[in-house]
Formats: sequence, structure tokens, C-alpha cells
Amino acid sequence: MKRVIALLLSAFLICTISAPAFAVNEIEESEITQFSYVVLDENGNVVKQGITPDFKSRYSWGGITFGNNETVYFRKADGTNFCCLKNTRVTSSITKDRNGDVQFGCLEVDGSTSSNGYYVHKVMVPGLGVTSYFSTGTPFYGSDTGFYVLIARNYTSDPMTITSASLTF
Repeated sequence: MKRVIALLLSAFLICTISAPAFAVNEIEESEITQFSYVVLDENGNVVKQGITPDFKSRYSWGGITFGNNETVYFRKADGTNFCCLKNTRVTSSITKDRNGDVQFGCLEVDGSTSSNGYYVHKVMVPGLGVTSYFSTGTPFYGSDTGFYVLIARNYTSDPMTITSASLTF
């Protein structure tokens, strides 16, 4: 009888000690490699728009070519802005076909389809590409979630082509 009680107590202790291991939350990252894009000229007129292929797929694609002072806005494939929780670590990257100054960053906007907002992160990309990290912070309109757009602006005198981009929340 003592052995049965000892066995039951041992099983109970093993279960209670290992139970917290099941409660560990894993951080689930979401990498986005397909975008809807809009290219605007320096006056804000739409030059071209489209949807990129999934950059992880084996698909041949010519890229997004944009000229001096033109800006590319990257959104979700359905055309809406990215949404994520405040204080989220974000990794963004861009590659291009040649050296030249492109300002690349993330713009916090005030809605799911808006383009008006302010930079929460920006970096100048003189080389062929960059991967940058930042935290979203607290959205400016006081919510627990915010809307974001990736943005790239060409500061070179010649056209340049973006060959891939990614965003990880």
C-alpha cells in the first residue's frame, strides 16, 4: 500500500513540475514576402502599381523600377496597410539592382488604407541592400495596434530597380 501511495505521489509531483513547460508561449513570427506596391512621382501622381511575386518562390521577375524622387509604397498583397501590436520588433529588408541612395523605412499611418503618417524608422541605403530592425512603439493615435507601410524613395539621378523586399513582425 505504501508503494502505491508513493507511486501516486511521484506521478503527481512529476506532472506538477512539468506542467509549466507546457505553458511556455512561443513567439510566432510572420514574414511577408509578397506585396502590393504603388510608385508615386515627386508630385504624388501614380506612375505604376502592381503586386510582387512571393520572393521566396522560384519566379522570374523584373522588379520595381523607379526614378529620381519617385517613391514606392509597399502594402499587403490585398492593398491594405500592415497592422501589428505596439512594441513589436520589426525586421525589414530591401535589395536593389545597383548602388545608389535610396531612403528606406517604415511609415506609421492612421488607418488601414491611408498613406498619411510619420516615419517610425528610416535608413539610407547606398549599397545593394539593407536589413534593418526597429520597434513599432506605441501608435500615435493611442491604440494597442498600429498600421504601417514600407516606403522607399530614390535619391539617385538614374532609375533603380528593387529586386526583393521582406517584412517580419
